[in-house]
Amino acid sequence: MANIKFSQFTNQAAADTTYLVGYDGTDNTNYTKAQIKTWLTTGSNAIPTLYSLDDTLSSNRTITMDGKTLSMAQASGNTVTFSGANNSGMAITGGNNYIVSFNGTYAISSIATSTSDAIVLRTSADASADTSILIDSRSPGANADLHLKTATKLKIDLPVAATVGYVLKADDTAGNVSWGAETDTDTGITSVTYAVGADETSPLTGTITSRALELTSNKYGGASKVGYVPQGGTSTTFLRGDGTWVTPTDSTDNAAGTAGQLQYTTGSGVFAATPDMVYTTDQLKVQNTLYLDGNGASAGSGSAGIVKLGCELAGASHYVGLEGPNHSGNTQYNIKFPDATPSANKMLIANSMTGTTANMAWRDMYDADGTLTAIRTVTMGAHNLTFASTTAGQEVKFQKNVRIDGQSYTPLETISSTNSWTPDWDSGNVQTMELTAATTINNPSNIEVGATYIIILKQDGDGSHTVTWGNAYNFPASTPPTLTTGANKADVITLVAYSSTVLMCTSVLDFETT
Repeated sequence: MANIKFSQFTNQAAADTTYLVGYDGTDNTNYTKAQIKTWLTTGSNAIPTLYSLDDTLSSNRTITMDGKTLSMAQASGNTVTFSGANNSGMAITGGNNYIVSFNGTYAISSIATSTSDAIVLRTSADASADTSILIDSRSPGANADLHLKTATKLKIDLPVAATVGYVLKADDTAGNVSWGAETDTDTGITSVTYAVGADETSPLTGTITSRALELTSNKYGGASKVGYVPQGGTSTTFLRGDGTWVTPTDSTDNAAGTAGQLQYTTGSGVFAATPDMVYTTDQLKVQNTLYLDGNGASAGSGSAGIVKLGCELAGASHYVGLEGPNHSGNTQYNIKFPDATPSANKMLIANSMTGTTANMAWRDMYDADGTLTAIRTVTMGAHNLTFASTTAGQEVKFQKNVRIDGQSYTPLETISSTNSWTPDWDSGNVQTMELTAATTINNPSNIEVGATYIIILKQDGDGSHTVTWGNAYNFPASTPPTLTTGANKADVITLVAYSSTVLMCTSVLDFETT
């Protein structure tokens, strides 16, 4: 290529300022950078890359990362292997000397077992080798832990084979462990202490077997063993304070009595029964005297004894009570009820006295004579007082003077119109009848001698009606009056009963009624 000018080479584009010139075997030529790159990396002329050929280091080599990351990546299924002819392994060192393998004495490797793959931490198989595997999680932090996590079981193989029921036991304070049989004295309850009082024994006994505590309740063993439950109790006995079962007797702890009798204490620890107080179904029967005392501390204080008879509703506040007298009355008496069965409208009165007992009797209010011992007043208020009788001729007699501060009258008895009338003086002392036709007035009934009666005869709207009198009516000169005949006129006949057959009559005629 001597003496060849660059102008003789093929012209390049203006942008290509870097190129290589040379002889290609047939001619002088020049090459661009792209042509040179293709020439070096493809075809038969390609130069091998860094990892395309196996080779041997001739001396130590260092790759300085300088803050960058070195990644070794491989396709699926490929393996990155670090090995040496002397099996010296691989060391990854740093500020804390983390070692994965050294001199082949131990390594982390993946092996296949009969059931699955496993990662094994393995030391030298040489029986004389003094090698160990150390897993150390110590760090300055308070939460540094060693976690052994498995989905099923954790297996530990020691020189002494494990037996079912064995436990892992510490052999010394250095942390050496081995398999050993479990014993009762290792853990669990070893003894039981019973707290009992002075001069007493425990009613319980404890037995420890295979770490199980069994408590047994002891039966009664004598008077000194307070707290025991004695044997022998039945439905008819009771447990006494000294720890013995007792059957009630008349002379010791309970009076026998009969079914339903009430019992009481005598104050000395003995119970007695009395036949005077008997309880039966829904009844409390006292066969002699039931005394309800008052509750006052002194005369005039407190309340007297009361017997309350409640209504039929349980717990209700409705009742009728019988209350004792005041202390100031200084009285002691009994009220004895009568033997006779009461009837309607009877009153209970003190009929007689026997000593301090008032003998009561059932009486009508007025079935016996009585005497007023002082002035008495009956206040009527807005009510009437009526003395009624169902028997004709019965009388209310006032044997002395009768004073009436107010009116005294006989209600007017009106007789229906009839052509024949017999007055009945028990119907009233003043009677009236309207004449509608000629009428006969017969001799009256129930004449009371000395009584005064009045008959008012009124003509109806037509008038001119006449009256014929019975022979008991005696008018002056034995001549009955000629009655007024004008329409609606009235005549008044006054009668005084001289005897049961003679009525002395006078008349006043011609009264207006409107």
